[in-house]
Amino acid sequence: MMENKDIQIKVLDVQGIGDLRIGKYVAAEQNFSKQLALLLEMQTERNIRIHKGGAYHNLGISLLFQGKTDEALKALVFAYIEDLISSKDAIETDLMPASSVLRGLCGCAWSDLEPIEKEVFYAKKQVQIFSPEELINIRPEIESIQNNYRKHLRFTWQLEINGQKALENRDFEPAKQNYSEFLETLLTYQTERKTRVHKGHPLYNLSIAYLQKNEIDSAVRVALEALAEDVISCRDNMYFRKQPAFNLLLNLGIGSDYVGRVADWIAARKKTEKVENPKKLIDEFSATENQKVPKIGPMEKKERLDVIRNTTAPKNSIDKFPGNYAKRVFIGGSYGGDYLGKLKYIAEFVSSLGFFPVMMIDYDPPRKEDGTPLLNIHDFAILLIHNCRYAIFELSEAAGQYNEIEWSIRFLKKPTFGLCQTSESGQISAMIKDLFVEAKENIFCYSSDSSLKDYIKSRLVV
Repeated sequence: MMENKDIQIKVLDVQGIGDLRIGKYVAAEQNFSKQLALLLEMQTERNIRIHKGGAYHNLGISLLFQGKTDEALKALVFAYIEDLISSKDAIETDLMPASSVLRGLCGCAWSDLEPIEKEVFYAKKQVQIFSPEELINIRPEIESIQNNYRKHLRFTWQLEINGQKALENRDFEPAKQNYSEFLETLLTYQTERKTRVHKGHPLYNLSIAYLQKNEIDSAVRVALEALAEDVISCRDNMYFRKQPAFNLLLNLGIGSDYVGRVADWIAARKKTEKVENPKKLIDEFSATENQKVPKIGPMEKKERLDVIRNTTAPKNSIDKFPGNYAKRVFIGGSYGGDYLGKLKYIAEFVSSLGFFPVMMIDYDPPRKEDGTPLLNIHDFAILLIHNCRYAIFELSEAAGQYNEIEWSIRFLKKPTFGLCQTSESGQISAMIKDLFVEAKENIFCYSSDSSLKDYIKSRLVV
Protein backbone atom coordinates (compact mmCIF):
# COMPACT_ATOMS: atom_id res chain seq x y z
CA MET A 1 0.00 0.00 0.00
CA MET A 2 2.86 2.38 0.88
CA GLU A 3 4.57 1.58 -2.42
CA ASN A 4 1.32 2.43 -4.21
CA LYS A 5 1.27 5.83 -2.48
CA ASP A 6 4.87 6.43 -3.52
CA ILE A 7 3.86 5.87 -7.14
CA GLN A 8 0.79 8.11 -6.81
CA ILE A 9 2.90 10.91 -5.32
CA LYS A 10 5.38 10.72 -8.21
CA VAL A 11 2.61 10.64 -10.83
CA LEU A 12 0.90 13.67 -9.28
CA ASP A 13 4.23 15.51 -9.24
CA VAL A 14 4.81 14.80 -12.94
CA GLN A 15 1.26 15.82 -13.84
CA GLY A 16 1.39 18.95 -11.70
CA ILE A 17 4.72 20.16 -13.10
CA GLY A 18 3.45 19.47 -16.61
CA ASP A 19 0.32 21.52 -15.90
CA LEU A 20 2.41 24.41 -14.52
CA ARG A 21 4.57 24.50 -17.62
CA ILE A 22 1.64 24.80 -20.03
CA GLY A 23 -0.29 27.28 -17.89
CA LYS A 24 -3.00 24.92 -16.53
CA TYR A 25 -2.81 26.39 -13.04
CA VAL A 26 -6.16 25.07 -11.73
CA ALA A 27 -5.22 21.51 -12.70
CA ALA A 28 -1.75 22.02 -11.17
CA GLU A 29 -3.32 23.21 -7.91
CA GLN A 30 -5.49 20.08 -7.78
CA ASN A 31 -2.57 17.74 -8.44
CA PHE A 32 -0.25 19.33 -5.87
CA SER A 33 -3.05 19.47 -3.26
CA LYS A 34 -3.58 15.72 -3.71
CA GLN A 35 0.18 15.11 -3.59
CA LEU A 36 0.48 17.06 -0.35
CA ALA A 37 -2.43 15.15 1.23
CA LEU A 38 -0.75 11.83 0.34
CA LEU A 39 2.58 12.99 1.76
CA LEU A 40 0.88 13.93 5.04
CA GLU A 41 -0.90 10.55 5.15
CA MET A 42 2.36 8.69 4.48
CA GLN A 43 4.09 10.71 7.18
CA THR A 44 1.44 9.68 9.71
CA GLU A 45 1.54 6.02 8.65
CA ARG A 46 5.33 5.82 8.89
CA ASN A 47 5.58 8.07 11.94
CA ILE A 48 8.57 9.89 10.47
CA ARG A 49 8.82 13.40 9.10
CA ILE A 50 8.84 13.62 5.29
CA HIS A 51 10.10 16.77 3.55
CA LYS A 52 7.11 18.43 1.86
CA GLY A 53 8.76 21.64 0.68
CA GLY A 54 8.47 20.79 -3.01
CA ALA A 55 4.73 20.10 -2.82
CA TYR A 56 4.02 23.28 -0.84
CA HIS A 57 6.23 25.34 -3.18
CA ASN A 58 4.56 24.06 -6.36
CA LEU A 59 1.12 24.47 -4.82
CA GLY A 60 2.04 28.06 -3.95
CA ILE A 61 3.13 28.81 -7.53
CA SER A 62 -0.06 27.32 -8.99
CA LEU A 63 -2.16 29.46 -6.61
CA LEU A 64 -0.12 32.61 -7.25
CA PHE A 65 -0.60 32.36 -11.02
CA GLN A 66 -4.35 32.22 -10.48
CA GLY A 67 -4.27 35.44 -8.49
CA LYS A 68 -5.03 33.63 -5.20
CA THR A 69 -2.40 35.65 -3.39
CA ASP A 70 -3.27 34.94 0.26
CA GLU A 71 -3.42 31.17 -0.26
CA ALA A 72 -0.26 31.28 -2.37
CA LEU A 73 1.71 33.20 0.26
CA LYS A 74 0.64 30.77 2.98
CA ALA A 75 1.73 27.76 0.87
CA LEU A 76 5.06 29.39 -0.01
CA VAL A 77 5.74 30.26 3.64
CA PHE A 78 4.96 26.64 4.56
CA ALA A 79 7.45 25.52 1.88
CA TYR A 80 9.99 27.89 3.43
CA ILE A 81 9.31 26.41 6.88
CA GLU A 82 9.80 22.89 5.49
CA ASP A 83 13.20 23.97 4.14
CA LEU A 84 14.11 25.55 7.48
CA ILE A 85 13.18 22.34 9.33
CA SER A 86 15.42 20.35 6.95
CA SER A 87 18.38 22.76 7.20
CA LYS A 88 21.12 23.18 9.75
CA ASP A 89 20.91 26.99 9.66
CA ALA A 90 18.76 29.71 8.10
CA ILE A 91 21.33 30.89 5.55
CA GLU A 92 21.37 27.41 3.98
CA THR A 93 17.79 28.05 2.76
CA ASP A 94 18.58 31.38 1.06
CA LEU A 95 19.16 29.78 -2.35
CA MET A 96 16.31 27.29 -2.09
CA PRO A 97 13.17 27.73 -4.23
CA ALA A 98 10.74 28.91 -1.53
CA SER A 99 13.07 31.62 -0.22
CA SER A 100 13.93 32.70 -3.76
CA VAL A 101 10.28 33.00 -4.79
CA LEU A 102 9.16 34.73 -1.59
CA ARG A 103 11.95 37.32 -1.78
CA GLY A 104 12.30 37.48 -5.57
CA LEU A 105 8.93 37.07 -7.24
CA CYS A 106 6.85 38.19 -4.24
CA GLY A 107 9.29 40.82 -2.94
CA CYS A 108 9.16 39.79 0.73
CA ALA A 109 11.62 41.60 2.99
CA TRP A 110 13.93 39.87 5.47
CA SER A 111 12.07 41.70 8.24
CA ASP A 112 9.01 39.59 7.32
CA LEU A 113 10.85 36.26 7.19
CA GLU A 114 13.34 36.44 10.06
CA PRO A 115 10.69 36.14 12.84
CA ILE A 116 9.53 32.91 11.17
CA GLU A 117 13.10 31.61 11.05
CA LYS A 118 13.61 32.31 14.75
CA GLU A 119 10.37 30.55 15.69
CA VAL A 120 11.16 27.47 13.58
CA PHE A 121 14.68 27.05 14.95
CA TYR A 122 13.44 27.57 18.50
CA ALA A 123 10.68 24.98 18.02
CA LYS A 124 13.10 22.50 16.39
CA LYS A 125 15.10 22.41 19.61
CA GLN A 126 12.01 21.54 21.64
CA VAL A 127 10.17 18.92 19.58
CA GLN A 128 10.18 17.22 16.20
CA ILE A 129 8.03 19.27 13.82
CA PHE A 130 6.01 17.15 11.42
CA SER A 131 4.03 19.93 9.74
CA PRO A 132 4.14 23.76 9.50
CA GLU A 133 0.53 23.75 10.72
CA GLU A 134 1.82 22.78 14.17
CA LEU A 135 3.60 26.13 14.56
CA ILE A 136 0.72 28.17 15.95
CA ASN A 137 2.97 31.11 16.85
CA ILE A 138 3.76 31.87 13.22
CA ARG A 139 0.13 32.45 12.20
CA PRO A 140 0.30 36.20 12.93
CA GLU A 141 3.50 36.41 10.85
CA ILE A 142 1.78 34.74 7.89
CA GLU A 143 -1.19 37.11 8.19
CA SER A 144 1.23 40.03 8.30
CA ILE A 145 2.93 38.85 5.09
CA GLN A 146 -0.46 38.44 3.42
CA ASN A 147 -1.50 41.94 4.48
CA ASN A 148 1.80 43.44 3.34
CA TYR A 149 2.08 41.87 -0.11
CA ARG A 150 -1.40 41.13 -1.45
CA LYS A 151 -1.72 44.68 -2.81
CA HIS A 152 1.11 44.58 -5.33
CA LEU A 153 0.76 40.83 -6.01
CA ARG A 154 -2.69 41.52 -7.44
CA PHE A 155 -0.79 42.98 -10.41
CA THR A 156 2.71 41.48 -10.48
CA TRP A 157 1.64 37.83 -10.89
CA GLN A 158 0.03 38.67 -14.21
CA LEU A 159 3.02 40.78 -15.26
CA GLU A 160 5.28 37.79 -14.54
CA ILE A 161 3.17 35.47 -16.71
CA ASN A 162 3.02 38.01 -19.53
CA GLY A 163 6.74 38.74 -19.27
CA GLN A 164 7.77 35.08 -19.38
CA LYS A 165 5.46 34.32 -22.29
CA ALA A 166 6.87 37.31 -24.18
CA LEU A 167 10.46 36.12 -23.58
CA GLU A 168 9.61 32.56 -24.68
CA ASN A 169 7.91 33.88 -27.83
CA ARG A 170 10.82 36.24 -28.50
CA ASP A 171 8.53 39.28 -28.24
CA PHE A 172 11.17 41.31 -26.45
CA GLU A 173 9.51 44.74 -26.51
CA PRO A 174 6.41 43.47 -24.60
CA ALA A 175 8.79 41.63 -22.24
CA LYS A 176 10.58 44.93 -21.52
CA GLN A 177 7.26 46.66 -20.90
CA ASN A 178 5.98 43.98 -18.51
CA TYR A 179 9.17 43.81 -16.44
CA SER A 180 9.52 47.59 -16.38
CA GLU A 181 5.99 47.81 -14.99
CA PHE A 182 6.80 45.01 -12.52
CA LEU A 183 9.82 47.01 -11.31
CA GLU A 184 7.85 50.26 -11.00
CA THR A 185 5.14 48.46 -9.02
CA LEU A 186 7.75 47.24 -6.50
CA LEU A 187 9.39 50.66 -6.27
CA THR A 188 6.03 52.32 -5.61
CA TYR A 189 5.12 49.71 -3.01
CA GLN A 190 8.53 50.11 -1.35
CA THR A 191 7.99 53.87 -1.03
CA GLU A 192 4.46 53.46 0.35
CA ARG A 193 5.44 50.86 2.93
CA LYS A 194 8.79 52.48 3.77
CA THR A 195 10.42 49.04 3.71
CA ARG A 196 12.90 47.79 1.13
CA VAL A 197 11.81 44.86 -1.03
CA HIS A 198 13.99 42.78 -3.33
CA LYS A 199 13.77 43.91 -6.97
CA GLY A 200 16.38 41.68 -8.57
CA HIS A 201 13.86 39.42 -10.33
CA PRO A 202 12.28 42.01 -12.68
CA LEU A 203 15.66 43.71 -13.18
CA TYR A 204 17.33 40.47 -14.30
CA ASN A 205 14.52 39.64 -16.73
CA LEU A 206 14.53 43.20 -18.01
CA SER A 207 18.27 42.83 -18.69
CA ILE A 208 17.59 39.62 -20.65
CA ALA A 209 14.99 41.45 -22.77
CA TYR A 210 17.50 44.24 -23.53
CA LEU A 211 20.15 41.66 -24.38
CA GLN A 212 17.92 39.82 -26.83
CA LYS A 213 17.14 43.11 -28.56
CA ASN A 214 20.91 43.67 -28.99
CA GLU A 215 20.77 46.68 -26.65
CA ILE A 216 23.93 45.51 -24.90
CA ASP A 217 24.82 48.69 -22.99
CA SER A 218 21.34 48.80 -21.45
CA ALA A 219 21.53 45.07 -20.67
CA VAL A 220 24.84 45.58 -18.81
CA ARG A 221 23.52 48.58 -16.91
CA VAL A 222 20.32 46.83 -15.75
CA ALA A 223 22.24 43.62 -14.91
CA LEU A 224 24.48 45.73 -12.63
CA GLU A 225 21.34 47.04 -10.91
CA ALA A 226 20.15 43.44 -10.48
CA LEU A 227 23.57 42.60 -9.02
CA ALA A 228 23.20 45.52 -6.59
CA GLU A 229 19.86 44.09 -5.44
CA ASP A 230 21.43 40.66 -4.92
CA VAL A 231 24.31 42.08 -2.87
CA ILE A 232 21.93 44.10 -0.67
CA SER A 233 19.61 41.13 -0.15
CA CYS A 234 22.22 38.41 0.44
CA ARG A 235 23.00 37.78 4.09
CA ASP A 236 26.19 35.93 3.16
CA ASN A 237 28.51 38.31 1.29
CA MET A 238 29.42 35.64 -1.29
CA TYR A 239 25.89 34.43 -2.12
CA PHE A 240 25.44 37.07 -4.80
CA ARG A 241 27.88 35.02 -6.90
CA LYS A 242 25.27 32.26 -6.96
CA GLN A 243 22.64 34.57 -8.49
CA PRO A 244 21.99 34.81 -12.25
CA ALA A 245 22.91 38.52 -12.57
CA PHE A 246 26.54 37.81 -11.59
CA ASN A 247 26.96 35.13 -14.25
CA LEU A 248 25.17 37.23 -16.87
CA LEU A 249 27.63 40.09 -16.31
CA LEU A 250 30.62 37.77 -16.67
CA ASN A 251 29.20 36.32 -19.87
CA LEU A 252 28.63 39.85 -21.17
CA GLY A 253 32.36 40.47 -20.82
CA ILE A 254 32.31 42.59 -17.66
CA GLY A 255 35.42 41.40 -15.85
CA SER A 256 35.15 39.66 -12.50
CA ASP A 257 37.47 42.31 -10.99
CA TYR A 258 35.07 45.11 -11.92
CA VAL A 259 32.00 43.14 -10.78
CA GLY A 260 33.80 42.35 -7.52
CA ARG A 261 34.59 46.03 -6.92
CA VAL A 262 30.94 46.94 -7.49
CA ALA A 263 29.81 44.25 -5.06
CA ASP A 264 32.37 45.23 -2.38
CA TRP A 265 31.42 48.91 -2.66
CA ILE A 266 27.70 48.16 -2.27
CA ALA A 267 28.32 45.73 0.59
CA ALA A 268 30.24 48.45 2.44
CA ARG A 269 27.46 50.96 1.82
CA LYS A 270 24.73 48.68 3.15
CA LYS A 271 26.59 48.33 6.46
CA THR A 272 26.45 52.04 7.15
CA GLU A 273 23.21 53.24 5.56
CA LYS A 274 19.83 52.18 4.24
CA VAL A 275 20.17 51.45 0.52
CA GLU A 276 17.01 50.93 -1.51
CA ASN A 277 17.48 52.27 -5.05
CA PRO A 278 19.85 50.16 -7.20
CA LYS A 279 19.90 52.70 -10.04
CA LYS A 280 21.13 55.41 -7.68
CA LEU A 281 23.82 53.08 -6.32
CA ILE A 282 25.19 52.21 -9.75
CA ASP A 283 25.09 55.91 -10.75
CA GLU A 284 27.11 56.82 -7.66
CA PHE A 285 29.60 54.01 -8.17
CA SER A 286 30.05 54.90 -11.84
CA ALA A 287 30.72 58.53 -10.90
CA THR A 288 33.68 57.58 -8.72
CA GLU A 289 37.12 57.83 -10.27
CA ASN A 290 37.96 55.14 -12.83
CA GLN A 291 34.82 53.15 -12.04
CA LYS A 292 32.63 53.88 -15.06
CA VAL A 293 30.71 50.96 -16.50
CA PRO A 294 32.96 49.35 -19.15
CA LYS A 295 31.90 49.93 -22.74
CA ILE A 296 31.79 46.96 -25.08
CA GLY A 297 32.87 47.57 -28.68
CA PRO A 298 30.76 46.48 -31.70
CA MET A 299 32.82 43.38 -32.51
CA GLU A 300 33.03 42.28 -28.90
CA LYS A 301 29.28 42.79 -28.54
CA LYS A 302 28.70 40.29 -31.32
CA GLU A 303 31.18 37.85 -29.78
CA ARG A 304 29.51 38.17 -26.39
CA LEU A 305 26.06 37.64 -27.86
CA ASP A 306 27.37 34.55 -29.61
CA VAL A 307 28.75 33.22 -26.33
CA ILE A 308 25.49 33.78 -24.47
CA ARG A 309 23.29 32.46 -27.23
CA ASN A 310 25.87 29.79 -28.12
CA THR A 311 25.58 30.46 -31.84
CA THR A 312 29.31 30.26 -32.61
CA ALA A 313 29.13 26.54 -33.39
CA PRO A 314 26.44 24.57 -35.21
CA LYS A 315 24.00 22.87 -32.86
CA ASN A 316 23.43 19.14 -32.79
CA SER A 317 19.95 17.91 -33.63
CA ILE A 318 17.89 15.97 -31.09
CA ASP A 319 16.77 13.79 -34.01
CA LYS A 320 20.25 12.30 -34.23
CA PHE A 321 22.06 11.66 -30.95
CA PRO A 322 25.71 10.52 -31.02
CA GLY A 323 26.67 6.92 -30.43
CA ASN A 324 24.37 4.35 -28.87
CA TYR A 325 22.14 4.74 -25.82
CA ALA A 326 24.27 2.52 -23.58
CA LYS A 327 27.23 4.93 -23.83
CA ARG A 328 25.47 8.33 -23.70
CA VAL A 329 26.06 10.51 -20.63
CA PHE A 330 24.05 13.64 -19.84
CA ILE A 331 26.19 16.35 -18.21
CA GLY A 332 24.42 19.14 -16.32
CA GLY A 333 25.37 22.05 -14.12
CA SER A 334 25.89 25.80 -14.18
CA TYR A 335 26.87 27.48 -17.45
CA GLY A 336 27.85 30.69 -15.65
CA GLY A 337 31.31 32.11 -15.00
CA ASP A 338 34.07 29.48 -14.96
CA TYR A 339 31.64 26.59 -14.42
CA LEU A 340 30.94 26.04 -18.13
CA GLY A 341 34.65 25.33 -18.57
CA LYS A 342 34.44 22.65 -15.88
CA LEU A 343 31.45 21.00 -17.60
CA LYS A 344 33.34 20.96 -20.91
CA TYR A 345 36.36 19.46 -19.13
CA ILE A 346 34.13 16.68 -17.76
CA ALA A 347 32.60 16.16 -21.22
CA GLU A 348 36.04 15.84 -22.83
CA PHE A 349 37.12 13.27 -20.24
CA VAL A 350 33.88 11.30 -20.66
CA SER A 351 34.53 11.28 -24.42
CA SER A 352 38.12 10.05 -23.88
CA LEU A 353 36.67 7.00 -22.07
CA GLY A 354 34.71 6.06 -25.19
CA PHE A 355 31.37 7.46 -24.03
CA PHE A 356 29.25 10.16 -25.68
CA PRO A 357 28.66 13.30 -23.58
CA VAL A 358 25.37 15.18 -24.05
CA MET A 359 25.21 18.81 -22.89
CA MET A 360 22.12 20.95 -23.38
CA ILE A 361 24.20 23.87 -24.65
CA ASP A 362 25.26 21.73 -27.65
CA TYR A 363 21.72 20.96 -28.84
CA ASP A 364 19.09 23.00 -30.63
CA PRO A 365 15.60 22.55 -29.15
CA PRO A 366 12.78 21.49 -31.48
CA ARG A 367 11.09 24.57 -32.91
CA LYS A 368 7.80 25.64 -34.44
CA GLU A 369 7.65 26.93 -38.01
CA ASP A 370 8.09 30.51 -36.75
CA GLY A 371 11.32 29.55 -34.95
CA THR A 372 10.00 29.63 -31.36
CA PRO A 373 10.99 26.63 -29.17
CA LEU A 374 8.42 23.85 -28.72
CA LEU A 375 9.81 23.02 -25.26
CA ASN A 376 10.82 25.18 -22.32
CA ILE A 377 14.33 24.81 -20.95
CA HIS A 378 13.45 22.26 -18.22
CA ASP A 379 11.40 20.03 -20.53
CA PHE A 380 14.22 20.15 -23.08
CA ALA A 381 16.77 19.07 -20.44
CA ILE A 382 14.52 16.19 -19.39
CA LEU A 383 14.19 15.08 -23.02
CA LEU A 384 17.99 14.96 -23.30
CA ILE A 385 18.33 13.03 -20.02
CA HIS A 386 15.71 10.54 -21.24
CA ASN A 387 17.93 9.74 -24.24
CA CYS A 388 21.01 9.01 -22.09
CA ARG A 389 21.92 6.00 -19.98
CA TYR A 390 23.80 8.01 -17.34
CA ALA A 391 23.54 11.51 -15.87
CA ILE A 392 26.31 13.53 -14.21
CA PHE A 393 25.55 16.80 -12.40
CA GLU A 394 28.28 19.22 -11.31
CA LEU A 395 26.78 20.89 -8.21
CA SER A 396 29.44 23.42 -7.16
CA GLU A 397 27.25 26.27 -8.43
CA ALA A 398 23.50 26.42 -7.72
CA ALA A 399 21.81 26.63 -11.13
CA GLY A 400 18.25 25.40 -10.71
CA GLN A 401 19.23 21.74 -11.22
CA TYR A 402 16.68 20.31 -8.75
CA ASN A 403 13.96 19.46 -11.29
CA GLU A 404 16.37 17.79 -13.70
CA ILE A 405 18.01 15.77 -10.91
CA GLU A 406 14.60 14.78 -9.53
CA TRP A 407 13.46 13.57 -12.94
CA SER A 408 16.70 11.70 -13.53
CA ILE A 409 16.56 9.90 -10.17
CA ARG A 410 12.87 9.52 -9.33
CA PHE A 411 11.07 9.25 -12.63
CA LEU A 412 13.58 8.15 -15.27
CA LYS A 413 15.56 5.95 -12.84
CA LYS A 414 18.91 6.84 -14.41
CA PRO A 415 22.23 6.08 -12.70
CA THR A 416 22.83 9.67 -11.56
CA PHE A 417 26.09 10.98 -10.10
CA GLY A 418 26.61 14.26 -8.26
CA LEU A 419 29.97 16.04 -8.21
CA CYS A 420 31.09 19.04 -6.21
CA GLN A 421 34.32 20.87 -5.53
CA THR A 422 35.28 20.21 -1.91
CA SER A 423 35.40 23.95 -1.16
CA GLU A 424 31.77 24.38 -2.33
CA SER A 425 30.20 21.28 -0.72
CA GLY A 426 28.44 23.35 1.94
CA GLN A 427 26.43 25.17 -0.75
CA ILE A 428 24.43 22.14 -1.94
CA SER A 429 20.79 22.43 -0.89
CA ALA A 430 19.26 19.92 1.52
CA MET A 431 16.64 18.99 -1.07
CA ILE A 432 19.27 18.00 -3.65
CA LYS A 433 21.16 16.04 -0.99
CA ASP A 434 17.92 14.21 -0.14
CA LEU A 435 17.49 13.15 -3.78
CA PHE A 436 20.93 11.53 -3.83
CA VAL A 437 20.26 9.86 -0.47
CA GLU A 438 17.06 8.47 -1.99
CA ALA A 439 19.12 7.15 -4.92
CA LYS A 440 21.61 5.64 -2.45
CA GLU A 441 24.40 7.68 -4.01
CA ASN A 442 26.93 9.89 -2.26
CA ILE A 443 27.72 13.26 -3.81
CA PHE A 444 31.42 13.02 -4.66
CA CYS A 445 33.49 15.97 -3.43
CA TYR A 446 36.70 16.40 -5.40
CA SER A 447 39.74 18.49 -4.58
CA SER A 448 41.68 17.90 -7.82
CA ASP A 449 41.06 17.07 -11.46
CA SER A 450 42.76 13.70 -11.00
CA SER A 451 40.36 12.66 -8.22
CA LEU A 452 37.43 13.89 -10.35
CA LYS A 453 38.56 11.78 -13.32
CA ASP A 454 39.20 8.70 -11.16
CA TYR A 455 35.66 8.91 -9.78
CA ILE A 456 34.00 9.32 -13.19
CA LYS A 457 36.04 6.46 -14.63
CA SER A 458 34.95 4.21 -11.75
CA ARG A 459 31.22 4.92 -12.27
CA LEU A 460 30.82 4.69 -16.04
CA VAL A 461 30.53 1.04 -17.02
CA VAL A 462 30.04 -0.15 -20.59
